[in-house]
Amino acid sequence: MADTHRRRVARNHSTIIEGTLAQRPIRLCFVIRSLDSGGAERQLTELVTRLDKSRFDVSVLTFYPGGLFWDAIELAPGVRLACLGKTGRWDVARFAARLVARLRRLRPDVVHGYMEVANEFAWLGGRASGARVVWGLRASNRDPGSYDWPLRASLYVSAGLSRFVDLVISNSHAGLQHHIRQHGLRCRSAVVVPNGIDTDHFRPRPEARQRVRQVWGVNDSEFLIGLAARLDPKKDHETFLEAMVRLAAKHPQLRVACIGNDPSAAGRYVAGCRFAGLLGARVRWEPVRRDMEHVLPGLDALVMSSACGEGFPNVVGEAMAAEVPCIVTDVGDAAALLADVQRTVPPRDPERLRLACERLMGQSPDERGRLGARDRRRIVEHFGTARLVERTTKLLHDLACA
Repeated sequence: MADTHRRRVARNHSTIIEGTLAQRPIRLCFVIRSLDSGGAERQLTELVTRLDKSRFDVSVLTFYPGGLFWDAIELAPGVRLACLGKTGRWDVARFAARLVARLRRLRPDVVHGYMEVANEFAWLGGRASGARVVWGLRASNRDPGSYDWPLRASLYVSAGLSRFVDLVISNSHAGLQHHIRQHGLRCRSAVVVPNGIDTDHFRPRPEARQRVRQVWGVNDSEFLIGLAARLDPKKDHETFLEAMVRLAAKHPQLRVACIGNDPSAAGRYVAGCRFAGLLGARVRWEPVRRDMEHVLPGLDALVMSSACGEGFPNVVGEAMAAEVPCIVTDVGDAAALLADVQRTVPPRDPERLRLACERLMGQSPDERGRLGARDRRRIVEHFGTARLVERTTKLLHDLACA
């Protein structure tokens, strides 16, 4: 009798929730550190601008103001964007109080954190406001030794809190397994939703290719290999540049572009990296670009040389959608995304990376064109933004109505 009564109460409670949410959109609040350039920030932008606003009332709260994607979200119809004005790393208690106060005013049904630190604050704010809590995991195979102690400490804190999180959404299978095995993630429910690539935005652009190469002084007989990544230990610029130095010794037509770095940071790095010096004028250092859809087509190949930390590498998917052949290290879900063992190499292996690049350079333009077309089909069929929105919509709806 007691079990029957509990089941009846649960059914009635579910009916009340469904009825309430059927009359209004689900109040959904995302919490993220900033909207600076990065794969996670781009994915959040893709998601919140495409969610059906008749089904979701969307808010985005950031720790810090501005960033590459701030305007896109601020101008998006049906999305509220606010910065909570965190003053620095040690502004914890007052920031937490501001977050809780804001969430209690918003009264969200679901609070969705994006990445480390933001996830922990999302849990705190979600619990204080009576909302369901979702964590977003965006990385894998992270090497804690490469980061300072506060970030390492946050990984241990998140492991303890994870058992109280309603849902974890990872953008990669490798990332989810890494957090379970290495960081002690223990959650009630966890799923993988791969990133979504806007294949209308990222596509072959012959006119953009010619324009970029002209501006950069790269002629049609030269082979331009790009690395689009910020200067971060996990991106492993050193292995990439060492491979390029070895490749340049045999291929005078090689040109290199490193994209996505502050000029002063790039200058300091070049001064301390002997491989960058050996490449000399062959390597070009470009800042963060807002027009990557026009920059990527200018490349003959894109390399992802990361040593660790990747989940689903956005820039690889974007380059594939633009029909730019890619070579990746076997980190995160990069190998599964590319699905080509000939263009997948072990991390921190400059010689294997050089060989893969040399093999690609040895192909004819028609062969590389067919390779690029194959890569684009794969993104269109399996990793479009519509799939990201569809999967996320179902998960958040089911959670809110549970």
